[in-house]
Amino acid sequence: MRGSILRRCEDVGLAKGQVILTFDDGPAGEGKTETLLDLLARHRIRAGFCVVGREVERRPDLCRRIHAEGHLLVNHSFDHVSPLSLTEAELTADIERCDAAIGRAIGNVEYRSRWFRPPGGIVNLGVERVLTRTARNLYPITFFAWDVFPIPGNCWRIGSAIRDNLRRNRAGMYILHEWIYPISATPTAPGNCPWLIPVVEEIIATVRREGAEFVAPDQILAKDFGH
Repeated sequence: MRGSILRRCEDVGLAKGQVILTFDDGPAGEGKTETLLDLLARHRIRAGFCVVGREVERRPDLCRRIHAEGHLLVNHSFDHVSPLSLTEAELTADIERCDAAIGRAIGNVEYRSRWFRPPGGIVNLGVERVLTRTARNLYPITFFAWDVFPIPGNCWRIGSAIRDNLRRNRAGMYILHEWIYPISATPTAPGNCPWLIPVVEEIIATVRREGAEFVAPDQILAKDFGH
């Protein structure tokens, strides 16, 4: 499906009862990532963390902890600029700059990401060509609960949307945001997502109640998502 990272469960190799959690735009400040990691550790859940290189440079200790605790680090660009505003050369350089930031944080100067999630979930021809040329895989989702909008009742609405999707499909690869990070060529401070932890707690309860299970964030059997 060109245009976005949204795919069907069967297209990403998720079997019935399998759930993957992914978190974008961190590592986050204000204790957000620490609290999230503590919660995942208590429930023995490994997740995919789609990190922004600029935030990795600000908080390398959090990137190290994500990696050390067995979560999957996914390249989410360095500056979180929309792929629509970049040439293929600029996009490639931005991805490589994020990889370099991750590598420095985790103490592996040869680090090279296997997965890339484009800012805004935008998949255009340029993204497809860069992924093919650099031998990277698109890191997709199967459902988006629109958790980036700070509207009244957002915590209940997001949790309810994911709960209904899980019950309907019995599987899912879900995206939540540690920050609301602007898609802009001029970096500005990302906004907080105060509903994140309550929503994750509700998702965990729903998965366990429905008899589903969390699987490793790189347990994706289908490797070609149409790019």
